[in-house]
Amino acid sequence: MEVQETRQLTDPEPSGEAHPFVRVFTLRDGTQAVVRPMQPEDLPAWRAMLEACSPQTLWLRFECHSLPRLLADAPQWCLPKLGTQWVLVAELLAPPRIIGEGRLCLEPHGECGEFCVMVADPWQRHGLGRFLTDCCLELATALRVRRLVAEVLPENARMIALLQSRGFGLHKDAHGQVLFAERRLDHFG
Repeated sequence: MEVQETRQLTDPEPSGEAHPFVRVFTLRDGTQAVVRPMQPEDLPAWRAMLEACSPQTLWLRFECHSLPRLLADAPQWCLPKLGTQWVLVAELLAPPRIIGEGRLCLEPHGECGEFCVMVADPWQRHGLGRFLTDCCLELATALRVRRLVAEVLPENARMIALLQSRGFGLHKDAHGQVLFAERRLDHFG
């Protein structure tokens, strides 16, 4: 996996504005993508990404099988709340197209964050999900989040394996319908 950093993540701005966070990633097939913060003008491209997802991928990420409902709700997904939500999108360089996302949502006190990633079906198994996860971990560390959590459906074997490979512990809810992943983050300095 070849990664080139084009800008560094900086400390959070007191205003709560989005971080300057941009990374270039080369997928296993040699295609390049840029991981960058989502912008409001990304709404049409984000909808197109959803349309490239299988019903199974949509279910595993949103627990929803209805593409029309997700498309209708797209504006709320594309306008993260400043200071508490960060959305990173993976966009192909040529032709420009959003192919994945990583989200980080902070609890009000900021010590715990929840994250998720999704990669559209045609670009799965190219290392992008791992890279987006690493970007979310980096962002959470820079924000001094102490604990990062995720909820995963038990049938999402690839995400479970990814979380375990990144040091997350897993436990099931009382009914066994959801897995909860958790990782403590270390901060130095």
